[in-house]
Amino acid sequence: MNYKDYYEALGVDKKAGEKEIKSAYRKLVKKYHPDKTKGDKNAESRFKEIAEAYEVLSDPEKRQKYDELGANWDRFGPGENWQKANTNFYGFSRGKQNGGYKFYTNMNGHDADFSDFFKVFFGGFDGMDARGYGNSGFDTSGFGSSARGNTASTGNDVESEIRLSVEEAYNGITAQVNVDGSTLKIKIPAGVKDGQKIRVAGKGQPGMRGGKSGDLYLVVRINEHKLYKIDGADIKLNVPITPSEAALGAKIQVPTPKGKISLTVPPGTSSGKVLRLKGLGLGSEKEKGNLLVTLDVAVPPDLTEEERELYRKLQDISNYNPREKIM
Repeated sequence: MNYKDYYEALGVDKKAGEKEIKSAYRKLVKKYHPDKTKGDKNAESRFKEIAEAYEVLSDPEKRQKYDELGANWDRFGPGENWQKANTNFYGFSRGKQNGGYKFYTNMNGHDADFSDFFKVFFGGFDGMDARGYGNSGFDTSGFGSSARGNTASTGNDVESEIRLSVEEAYNGITAQVNVDGSTLKIKIPAGVKDGQKIRVAGKGQPGMRGGKSGDLYLVVRINEHKLYKIDGADIKLNVPITPSEAALGAKIQVPTPKGKISLTVPPGTSSGKVLRLKGLGLGSEKEKGNLLVTLDVAVPPDLTEEERELYRKLQDISNYNPREKIM
């Protein structure tokens, strides 16, 4: 029985991380998937090899055992050491059959559909079904636990992120999304919120034996903006106003994600006052957030002599003391 190099099977380095291993696996599964290779025996064999390699390298415990033994795996041969391996190291059971050994997982006596090498290493693999594919932690990426039989199975769902500007999230956009090497045009509805998931039916991993494809879920992430801050469904905006606009009131133009709008500043407005514009935030039509405009009184940094004289006159005739209540 030859040693199997699972790293070579996936085309990754022995120091490869979980993300790199998963990415390599998905690309290979897509290439050698039985629904694409249609009866190609070599491709089917390669597909099994890929699945087996990923089963080991994606599981920290199995990978550690595999790395620890390495090329010395065959010291556990039939006899005393084999018995020791069965009962103490791997924990799998055995039964005498036709003068040899027949290895079982906890599958009610069914053989796993992995190689003999895998069975020597990992007999007793919990959670495998009668075809040797795990129901726990084994990412089959589209071919499901019943893929090796004749039953149709639905492909796995895929989750990915999509980053949007505030304007794109507010107004909606048709975005180009790259998923596993394929470019998809996805319509993003207006008003989507940060963290919201958009379901795209049938754009996940392909199914097996005529089974339908899984779904694609896009998680919305809204980029930071120089003007707007996102708070759930609300959009916050700080707008500076002049002292005269604050004192006398004014009609001013303010930006929003959908364009400029006219805003009424009430007379006697203090710095920090928040005006709530209902329904101009994110969200669906029935649950739209608000645009919250905070008004900041901005004093001109450089006054002309005429402006200074007018402020002095105002100071002389005004009896208003904003600190009266705290004194």
